[in-house]
Amino acid sequence: MSLYLSDDDDNEIYNNEFDNNEIDNLEIDTDDDDILNNAYDNFIENDNDNDTILQSPQPPLSPPPPSISTDIIPNLPQQQNLSHFQTNLNTFYKKFTHDLTFLKRALPLSFYFDYDKYKIYETSNKILVPRDILEKTSEYEDLELPIYVKINDSDKIFGVIDYVDYIEHIYIPTPLFFDYNLKENEDIVLTIVKNQPEKASSITLKPLNEEFYLVEDIKTYLEVWLKKMFLTLHEGEIITLPYADSSISIFIDKLEPTTIVSIYEIEEVNIDMLPMDEYLKQKEIREKEELKRLEALEKQKNENDSENASVNANNNTSLNKNVNTITNTNSNTGFVAFSGKGRTLGSS
Repeated sequence: MSLYLSDDDDNEIYNNEFDNNEIDNLEIDTDDDDILNNAYDNFIENDNDNDTILQSPQPPLSPPPPSISTDIIPNLPQQQNLSHFQTNLNTFYKKFTHDLTFLKRALPLSFYFDYDKYKIYETSNKILVPRDILEKTSEYEDLELPIYVKINDSDKIFGVIDYVDYIEHIYIPTPLFFDYNLKENEDIVLTIVKNQPEKASSITLKPLNEEFYLVEDIKTYLEVWLKKMFLTLHEGEIITLPYADSSISIFIDKLEPTTIVSIYEIEEVNIDMLPMDEYLKQKEIREKEELKRLEALEKQKNENDSENASVNANNNTSLNKNVNTITNTNSNTGFVAFSGKGRTLGSS
């Protein structure tokens, strides 16, 4: 017969064997369990002896480390100054409760030193700004990107292409720069508006180019390029989007819920397209009205020219009469250009 005991520390099993004959010869009295107690004590003794024999010797302790010199360890500040990474790290957040204004000098986008990288934005309403503006906006806890900006408090709202290091100027798309009658290196007022335009819910567009109907996936094309080129749309304006090696012009016919909307989340906006023929009809009507206006101006000009010609004719008649009168007067008086006797120097 075999009995098994386990040691939790060493996780090993020890076997203690007894002679079956001895167990069989044991007379067990249920009233007296001395024999069982003695057998249990023997098991415990044998187990302790085995633990002593099987226990591996402990390895010697490693020597203590040498003393560490702290002479070369600097005293580190409790809060490291990281202002050389970002200037506003050790400041408190501010509340964005009003418009933020910056005085910056402006240049056309075509003046930017890496123009090829951004020339596609020449037909957009987005601008390049210095990175310090981004650092200023990060001081406000409730100011979220993207920011909506105005130039010289105009009605048009711009977006930002990028915040660029190592520049001091605002770079504005060249056509818009001259539309606003700005001058190179002139100071402008850049305003980050607190009251942002409402999000667009519906947009109605009219294509002005036949190439528009060559686009395979019109919805994806509009979502991608409108978001890339514009942050806001203004009702009644004509915008231009890149297409292959050319461009497509689109008329903003109607916007909801207001006439100026944000299209930052254009994926959620309903876009409706009007046929190009309707625009052509409206264009023809406008051209006829413009032709009538020009004809009226031409007629008025001709009438003015006729009046001026009549006045000039009367003036010329009066002038001719005066010339004739002077000529007749000279003839009657017998005017001689030179009379008398000629003399030389020294003659008498």
